[in-house]
Amino acid sequence: MLSEEYILSLIEKYSKTPAGKAEIAKYKKGKFDARVATEGTKKQSLKQMTQVGNDMKNILFGKISKVIKSFKIEDIIVGTPEPQGDKYSISISFNEDALRRESLDPDRYPEGISNIVKLFITGYDARGAVYGVWKGHGDEEIWSLRHRDPNDFMEKAVEEFNSKYANVARAETTDEYKTNI
Repeated sequence: MLSEEYILSLIEKYSKTPAGKAEIAKYKKGKFDARVATEGTKKQSLKQMTQVGNDMKNILFGKISKVIKSFKIEDIIVGTPEPQGDKYSISISFNEDALRRESLDPDRYPEGISNIVKLFITGYDARGAVYGVWKGHGDEEIWSLRHRDPNDFMEKAVEEFNSKYANVARAETTDEYKTNI
């Protein structure tokens, strides 16, 4: 008989393998779908797509880091290229922990911000300001902003990538990460 503990240990082991990490990355938010026509052997195309995925990561980090200073390149996860007919697809996602931010007022907002990238992309209008300690930024006491304009850094990253790889690959964001400005 299989115990719950044994099944959970198998899941944990699988999640640490490259295949498991790629599977998990598919379900994280912030997916990009980069596609490239297969040229030559599958091995050559797989190597090419891995390079393409890493280049998208670098382009995306260049845009995000100008807006969200605390974001690190390691916070962007490039999945393993997956064959889809004569093409490959790569999911590029964000480390879930990197998306979270504590609230300036954790007593009133214990959950904080669940997706800082989405917050910067969509912008916001708050009813009021919150005063508190900005952890990780010198622990200074500050007032929150009441308004932030939407920022199109994600779309700019996709445009730059698509321009650079026009004849090789195409990236697109999920609806969740579209700016609509």
